[in-house]
Parts: sequence; C-alpha cells; structure tokens
Amino acid sequence: TTALPSDPRSGLWDTILPSWRDAYPADHPDHFTGSDAAAIAFLQRLLDGSELGPLHRSTTLLVRDGAVLAGIMVNVRPQDPPWGGPWVADIWRDPSLTGTGVGAALLRRAQQRLQEDAFRTLGLAVSAGNPARRSYERAGFRTVVESQTVLLPD
Repeated sequence: TTALPSDPRSGLWDTILPSWRDAYPADHPDHFTGSDAAAIAFLQRLLDGSELGPLHRSTTLLVRDGAVLAGIMVNVRPQDPPWGGPWVADIWRDPSLTGTGVGAALLRRAQQRLQEDAFRTLGLAVSAGNPARRSYERAGFRTVVESQTVLLPD
C-alpha cells in the first residue's frame, strides 16, 4: 500500500488514473467522461477533504511493481449516519483483478481500521446498475436509504 498524493501535480496521479479509469468503462454507470485533469480535480477534492470531509487512515492504494491496481478512499462526513460518518467515497480495482477478492479485502481493511478508531458504521452510495452491489451486500452493507436524481436540461 502507499499514500495518496497530496499535490494534484504529483506524478503518482499518473499511476492511479489508469486503473481508476479502467474500473469505470464507458458502459459502467459511474463512468467519468471528463478529462484526466478533471478526474484528478475530482479525486483531489476527496483527498483534501473539501468534498466529503477529512480522509480516514483506512484509505488505501494497492500497488504492484509501481502500478496502482486498486484503491479505496474513506472520508469522514460531518453528519450522522446514514448520510454522514465514515463514507466510502470511492473504491476501484483494475478489471484484471475481477474475482480475486481485492475489493472485499479493501473493504475489510477499512472496516477493521474504522472499528479500531471506535466508528460503528461505514456508508457508501451505489449507482443503479453497478455490478459491485452484490459484493457490497456480501461485505455486510444493507440498503437503508434510496434516492433518485433528475438531471435538468441545460
């Protein structure tokens, strides 16, 4: 594992983006259509806490031979659960790791560290059609709130 870069100009982002982008291909409901610079800006807001609150120490990158293969970003949102508390802001793995249990291991590690820090919940949002939903349910996540968003025309 390694730490996430604190500087958006860090070369480490160049090793993170390929697996992050590959985890969300064009047919994935969470596909990011913006440029690499926009993707880094989005991830940087999660990292610096300005989007969802401070990053928790359970945030992890899986690195092999200098390449980032997977990661989990856990922020601590200031509200009470279910909308706040520790929150999986992003979790991804390179598609070559499908079926290896890497995602489950990242979630277990995050849960363990959160328990060590006296947290009793971990939240996340799952887009409709996300194939990872079953994995989250196997990891103990349960639906407590559902929401819908309407996209307004420009």
